[in-house]
Amino acid sequence: MPFIRSMFIAGSFILIAGCTGKDIREGLYQGMYEGARIEKQKEMTPRERAAKPEMDYQQYTKEQKERADQNR
Repeated sequence: MPFIRSMFIAGSFILIAGCTGKDIREGLYQGMYEGARIEKQKEMTPRERAAKPEMDYQQYTKEQKERADQNR
């Protein structure tokens, strides 16, 4: 009985880790994108920033999905 219980607990942890893994990766990717965007903006003057608005991470992922769909 303890073996089955241990297997159930291990399986539950694996299931939970698999479900949250995508959310964690997306958070990391979003953080890296936003950090790079902010670093790029720091080098620009206010006039350049106003003339060239940049997209946020959600717009970026949407555009990437559209490009991938067009290439198929």
